[in-house]
Amino acid sequence: MTVYPAILEQTAKNKKNEMSGQMSLLDFLGEEEKTDFEIRYPNVEEYSKEEMLAKEKEILGMYISGHPLDDYMDILGERVTAKSTDFIMEEAPEFEDVQGAEMENSERLKDKESYTIGGIIADITRKITKNGDEMAFLSIEDVYGTVEVVVFARDYRMYKEKLVKDAKVLIHGNASIDERGGKLLFSKMALLDDIKADMDGEKKDLWLRFADMQMYENQIMNLYRILERYKGRTLVKVMITPTEEDRQKKIQKVKWLPDRYRVQVNEELIHILQTEFGKDNVKVVYKTENKQ
Repeated sequence: MTVYPAILEQTAKNKKNEMSGQMSLLDFLGEEEKTDFEIRYPNVEEYSKEEMLAKEKEILGMYISGHPLDDYMDILGERVTAKSTDFIMEEAPEFEDVQGAEMENSERLKDKESYTIGGIIADITRKITKNGDEMAFLSIEDVYGTVEVVVFARDYRMYKEKLVKDAKVLIHGNASIDERGGKLLFSKMALLDDIKADMDGEKKDLWLRFADMQMYENQIMNLYRILERYKGRTLVKVMITPTEEDRQKKIQKVKWLPDRYRVQVNEELIHILQTEFGKDNVKVVYKTENKQ
């Protein structure tokens, strides 16, 4: 993909020369000398997973090597209550009595009942209402197919910044079912990346160590100001370095900061904390894997 424009250009030039009967410089060179003029493939890395899947869908119309939702299947499995195929009405057979087929669909999804779907915003169509407000129709693609989601003006104003193409979302709303099929009437949504970050954040703790209680009390307001800028789901724990007497009595002075000071751990936050309180006094501990 990196060199194909040069290859196509060279191929077109060679074909043009052949048709006109012209000879090129390469015709006068030996086989070994010709290699000096060959287009060489650069040493580049493979596409990222996201790029690879996007190109597969663009060129082939389907995903081959995976699916963009693969990394979120645990979240979808826990929180999704309806999939795209549930909104498709099965065609009834050409018999006089088709009540059985209709009942089978009505038991799958019920009109006006609340459901949660998850997927990728594959397409967005924006419309202006009679009142001049903007609303939207979303095409949400999960691993089975697509389902239409209607976002009315009030909700669209609230979530407009997050409703972008290719966003991975979890959407909650009420089903609108009729004989032609169904769609979801938007109520609220969350980004799958935000949910994943929250879940990952709860799997670890951020530990801070202070030399003594006096130092902790002197720094606590500064610490709070830093933490409030990085709100997330990771619990912050403070340890006071034990004195010799504490060690003998096996006393550990540990304090859990209130939930409002939970943080999203990232390199920037860690760097700031290490600069303020010392590199050896900041540590991230993973609960399940017990690694630091």
